[in-house]
Formats: sequence, structure tokens, C-alpha cells
Amino acid sequence: MSLILKSPRYGETDFGPIFCAPWVRGFFGFMHWPLYILYILGLTWKGTGFAAKTITFPPRQGNVSVDNNGITWPIWSKAIYVNFWKGYFINAFGLSNPGLVRCLELGHWQKRKSSFLLSFTSTFSDKASRLMDVQDIVEDLLPVLDDFKAPVALQWNIGCPNAGIYKNMSPDKIADEVIESFALLRKLGIPLILNFNALMPIECIQKVHTHVDAFWIGNIIPVGSPEIDWNKMFKGGISPLIRRGLKNFPGGLSGPEAFPLTLAKIREIRACNIKTPIVAGNGTRTVGNIRSLQTVGTDAAFMGSIILRPWRMKGIIKAAHQYLADN
Repeated sequence: MSLILKSPRYGETDFGPIFCAPWVRGFFGFMHWPLYILYILGLTWKGTGFAAKTITFPPRQGNVSVDNNGITWPIWSKAIYVNFWKGYFINAFGLSNPGLVRCLELGHWQKRKSSFLLSFTSTFSDKASRLMDVQDIVEDLLPVLDDFKAPVALQWNIGCPNAGIYKNMSPDKIADEVIESFALLRKLGIPLILNFNALMPIECIQKVHTHVDAFWIGNIIPVGSPEIDWNKMFKGGISPLIRRGLKNFPGGLSGPEAFPLTLAKIREIRACNIKTPIVAGNGTRTVGNIRSLQTVGTDAAFMGSIILRPWRMKGIIKAAHQYLADN
């Protein structure tokens, strides 16, 4: 296993058996400063691949502040709720980001020495504008790829409920747009990964799997989705973000309650004889979780909310290299 992808630009590239979740290390791999205290308790990213936080082509304000250097969401933002006792996050960042042009200007991605993943999405309400976003990303990213010191793969994120773009679209319409988007992204000559959450209809996955190089399964689960008993998590089943005044943003879940949904989706995909590589997570908490991911057919894992249990991270990373990496 391990995430091994082929592309015209890089040939065969091993991106590794375990990554950080795209949100947890920001756009460039820098921990948000309030989280540095967790290093004392065992937090580590040694042995993991970097997956950047999702950005859009134009800058986007979202629900948290982003400065010109890409530093985002103070830990006390009302757009994020942390339950340390139960070990989960609810967030409604709203895809705040400085935009692709500024990210390239800062030059951090170009200097990275190990292979990594970039994550992009579009938040426009109409398909034509979203496809134009894809084209703009290609046109801006393609000329600078030769400046990157390490191989890079691209995630296209259609699973973030904070964008709210795809929730009312049929599986066929989602699949058709993904296929069109990936046809444009192929011009980059790099590996392409489709990022979605564990609620994605299998009909969509069946239609797109030959057009993508890998799946990333485990984006946040929208609060209110019937697959989770929210009454057990918060009073009255009402999102704490709603109680804070974000009336239109109940947010999405990163935590152990999402993990069984991820496993079920991978089983469903493999039962359809789909061989596309899979990176999976959301709620990865234990060595046993890594073994479960291996058992259902996962090629690589990722972890994010585990930072609320940082003393477990070293063991989980070691297990990923033991059970998921190719020997």
C-alpha cells in the first residue's frame, strides 16, 4: 500500500502512508501558534506527509480572519468549537484563505523538499464559474511547477459542507462536473486526487473513478446529517456554532464519530471492484483504527483531530508505516 501515484511530470511517486488532515497545519505546514503547546504533550508530525489547507483561486474571507501571510483562525474563533473531553472539532471556517496568487507569491510551497499535497476548491454557485476557477488555477499553477523542489499532487475538494455547493446536486451532475474539472486539471501533468466526505453517493464514485488518480475520503461531516446521533453530542442536537450566533453555519465534524462512516464508505467502494487508491481518515484515534483502515482496503491514512490526544500520535504514525507502507 502507501499512496503511490503515477503522473507525466514525476513518473511514479510514493507520497507516503500517512498525512496530516488538510486543515490542521494550515496552508504551508506551519502550526497555528496556540497549538504549539500540544508539542509538550507529544504532538508530532514526524513521518507524515503534508496536505495543505484548501484554498480557492480568489481570496475568500469566510468566517475567520486571514492575514496576508496566510495565518488563520485564532483558536478562540466562534467558527470553531473544540470538545477536548470527547476529542472532536466542529468548524465553520467558511474556506477563509488568501487565494492562489498570494500563496504562490509567498514561495513556501516551492521550497518544500518532500512530496506533498495541495488542496483546491471553488465556491461559486454556478457550474460555469466553477469551471472557470479550475482553468484559472491551471493557468497560474502550471508556469511555476518547475520551481517546486518536490513533487506535488493536487486535491480537488468537493466535500466541504462549509461551501454548500454540491449538497443539492444529483450524483450524475456532481460526477459530470468532476470529470470536466479533472480534464482541465490534467494539463498540469501531476497526480489528481478527489476529496470528498464519507456521505458521497456511490453512484458518483462509480462514475468518476477512472478519471481520478486517488480518492481522499474523510472530509468533515455536516452537522445535522442523519447518519450521526447529534443529540448525544450536544444539547438538543443543536450545533454549538449555531448557539454562538453563526445561524447559517452549523459546521462540520472532525472526530471519532465520523470514523465508522469512513470505513463503511471504503467497504462500499471496494465491494464495487473499484481499485482507485484511497487515502482515508476523520476520527483516526488508535493503532486499531489504522489496522481497520488497512483491512477495508485503504492505501494511506490521515489524521487531524488526534491533536486533542497528542500522546497517541507517535504510535499511530508508526503503525501507518508498519501496516500501510510498502516494504
